[in-house]
Amino acid sequence: EPAVFAITISPTAVRSSESPTIVVPRGADIVQIRLQSDGEDRNLTATRAVVQTVAGDEQWRGPVAAQRAQELGVVARLDVPASQLPADDYIVILYGTNAAGQEQEWARYFLPVRAQ
Repeated sequence: EPAVFAITISPTAVRSSESPTIVVPRGADIVQIRLQSDGEDRNLTATRAVVQTVAGDEQWRGPVAAQRAQELGVVARLDVPASQLPADDYIVILYGTNAAGQEQEWARYFLPVRAQ
């Protein structure tokens, strides 16, 4: 079984000193990122996410698991290979679809990853 390191992050459009710094433990295979709601009822279903550096270089893109119950305000979960997240500052962009099936950007999250 892969070793999973799980974190939960809140949406934000800009870097903040309040953003927690993430240190991925040695031996972690997967970084499970749980994305909290932005508090607005958008009637969207989470579909995919993109992880890119603040400079705009894409590190990962893929599907997300929508969290229908929204436990603890979490709307989506993505599992990113730990090797795709070397120390850097990242933006996670969450996309969702509305009732008509149209995809739109839902929220952005700041994810600062630091070396051990």
